[in-house]
Amino acid sequence: MSEVTNTNDLKPSPRNNAWEEARLLARNIGLLVDNSRQITQDPRLSGCRLDTAYIGLPHLKAKAIALGRLLDLWNQGKWTETCPACGEKVYILGAGGGALSGRNGWWGVCGHCQGVLSGSREKFYQLYSEFAGGPAGPSHPGQIDLSDLLTELRAA
Repeated sequence: MSEVTNTNDLKPSPRNNAWEEARLLARNIGLLVDNSRQITQDPRLSGCRLDTAYIGLPHLKAKAIALGRLLDLWNQGKWTETCPACGEKVYILGAGGGALSGRNGWWGVCGHCQGVLSGSREKFYQLYSEFAGGPAGPSHPGQIDLSDLLTELRAA
């Protein structure tokens, strides 16, 4: 198992709204997973883009990962880790690194203790392989942001 670090004390990410989004995801990951069938069957919902969800390699730059693709990976038992703080499931949101620099890692959220976590490079290549081996995401991103999607799910 790769080394996992609880980084609840991280400073906000330089990506727009990524820190707030990660906290919102941590608080609502259960709702998203519980409604994964509804989300993945609706292109508008499954195409929801998250600032925190991407895979980055120097030669590919950063490639956004739509919510529907993340739900598919999580439901297949991929892109998950165990939270060191509470022992529950961490839902990995993204990974990045480079072969030449040796700096590789992943980040995700725990829906139980609501931690925002990151992990070591050991798991990076497995994550990349699982991402690259799956079906392509929607050709057009969904026209809904995470807050609106959560509001819609709660109203249903």
